[in-house]
Amino acid sequence: FKDGAFGMSLDLSSVYDHKTPTHEMKELLKILGNSKRILSTHIRNVGESILDSLKEISDFTREYNLNAEISHFQPIEEFINFYEKALEMIEDKSININFDVYPFDVTAIPLYSFLPTWMREKTKEAMVEFSNNPDYERQILEFLENFQGKEIIIGRLSDSSLKISEGKSVREFAENSGLGFSKGFLRLMRITRLKGVLFYRNVDMKTLEKFICHDKAIISSNGASLGEREFKH
Repeated sequence: FKDGAFGMSLDLSSVYDHKTPTHEMKELLKILGNSKRILSTHIRNVGESILDSLKEISDFTREYNLNAEISHFQPIEEFINFYEKALEMIEDKSININFDVYPFDVTAIPLYSFLPTWMREKTKEAMVEFSNNPDYERQILEFLENFQGKEIIIGRLSDSSLKISEGKSVREFAENSGLGFSKGFLRLMRITRLKGVLFYRNVDMKTLEKFICHDKAIISSNGASLGEREFKH
C-alpha cells in the first residue's frame, strides 16, 4: 500500500477461497483498516444465499471503515427477489458498497460449479475424484437434471484436443456423444477433469437493466479476454 495500491481484491466464490474462515478474513482486512481503501471481492455465495454473503461484506465495511466493490453482481433469474433485497442492503447510507455488472445475459462459470453443492465445498482434486467415482454417479446425474432445457454453452476447455467442442451447447456435446443430457454433461466433466468454462444463460435482463442504471453500479467486463478466437453463444 505504501507503493500506491488502492486496496485488496478477493474471490470468495472460488474453490480455493470459498471456505476462508472469518477470522482469517479479518486478519487480512486489518491491513486495510480505517484507511477508506477498497475491498473488491466476489461474494461467497449467490442465489438464495446472497443476502448472508452480502451481510458478511457489509459487516466488514463497518468494522474496518472500508469501501467495498461487489464483483459480478448479475441478477440470476431464479432468485430475483433475493437480488432486489440485496440491492436494498447496498443502498444503506451507513455503508459504502458499490457493485459491478456487465451487460450480458450469460455468466461465465467454471465447469465444477455444476456439481452438487456439497462436492463444490471440497478441493479441486476431490471434486475430480467424485466426478469419476461410480458410487456418486447417480447423485451427480440427478443434480444435472436441474439444468435440463437450460442454454449452456461450452466456452473454453484447457485440453487442446477438445477445442472442436468450444462454442457448442452441452446438449449438442451430449447428442454427439450418443448420450442423454445428464450423462453427456458428466462425460464432459470427466474427460476435461473439470478444467473448463461454460457460458450459462441465466441472467434476468429486466432486473439487470435496473442494476445497470443504478448509481451504485460500475459497468465492467466478465473475466479476462479469451484471445482472437470467437465463440458463438
